[in-house]
Amino acid sequence: MGWSISPGTGGQFKPNWGGQFHRIFHILGLVIAVVSITGSIIVYKPEIEKAMISEISLVSPLANTVSLDTLYQMVQRSRPKDKIQSVAMYGGPTAAWNFRCVPKDGGRMQVYVDQYRGKILGEVDFSDSWYQWIYDLHADLLGGKNGRVVNGIIGLLFGMICLTGLVIWWPGAPRVKHGFTYHKAGSWKSKNYDVHKLAGFYGSLLLILVTVTGAYFPFKQQYNNIAAAITGTAHTIPSPKIARPDTLASIASFETVYRNATRAAADAENSLLRFPQKPEENFSMRKLRKGDWGRIGDTFVYLHHNSGQVISVRLWDKLPAGVKLIESMFPLHFGTFGGHFTRILWVILGLLPGVLYYTGFVIWWNKLVKKQRNIT
Repeated sequence: MGWSISPGTGGQFKPNWGGQFHRIFHILGLVIAVVSITGSIIVYKPEIEKAMISEISLVSPLANTVSLDTLYQMVQRSRPKDKIQSVAMYGGPTAAWNFRCVPKDGGRMQVYVDQYRGKILGEVDFSDSWYQWIYDLHADLLGGKNGRVVNGIIGLLFGMICLTGLVIWWPGAPRVKHGFTYHKAGSWKSKNYDVHKLAGFYGSLLLILVTVTGAYFPFKQQYNNIAAAITGTAHTIPSPKIARPDTLASIASFETVYRNATRAAADAENSLLRFPQKPEENFSMRKLRKGDWGRIGDTFVYLHHNSGQVISVRLWDKLPAGVKLIESMFPLHFGTFGGHFTRILWVILGLLPGVLYYTGFVIWWNKLVKKQRNIT
């Protein structure tokens, strides 16, 4: 495509393909802005969903909880046709435990229980909520698997746009200070350009991080292969299975499983207990340990299907590099790795593409108007 001297670069040659590619943002900008803004809205999705139903999601704690077997049976009686997948315990002692049930026709039914008094507080299907609609818009543009793939491609393109933006931003070594200057006394056009320039520079690296980690979700196998190639280690560690399940043996007491999981990795807080759905599957308790990047923890305790005894404990700091790399995608994309500080930062970051789209469009429009005037 050739090279040209860009104004304000100290006489340096720049590839004009960078500017041409960067203008793709005018075409994709609105989609990117919508995906980014909805991303900001869902950073605190679990907390907001609970706040929307605070009358059933909060409890007054007592010294002891009711047996998990009793709680499970209560939920099973209330929804006899559903499969009970898990029970969430995170959120502290005032958070009601909630059982995730899957109806035959699909959905995401959450049954909230008072774990101290042994009663059902209520149920809600988040899959039909307006908030889930926003999440689906962010994740797959309301287009299912195909929409998620398109979204991932657009995200990677946006990452490349951010890179070309940095190339365009570079003012040349003699004028590098100019690249960080906001001209308070300048015209509105100059101020608009400076906002675009500075917002793009300071936000580009983080935006690239968010787009690259976001593209993992539609391209998991490709990312797995890359992680294994880069690190030379496994990219996943399968949960332990029973080689020869005894279909006649009874499943372990849930209360026994709960107590054994609580004692294992005792420095970690119980977050989510998954129930076996098949004879060869075991129980798994996800736990939040200090230093874990995941919002509800990266520590897992696996317990035997029939005996409820601990099989193994999976600690984050003991994982292969490839597994760490892949399991970092979610916390890096949603900003949960640094607690509330990074989550709030990610909320602000999600608004940035909208600012870049607007200011970039104004820059493009001003140039177009100027070009038309010169022609006439």
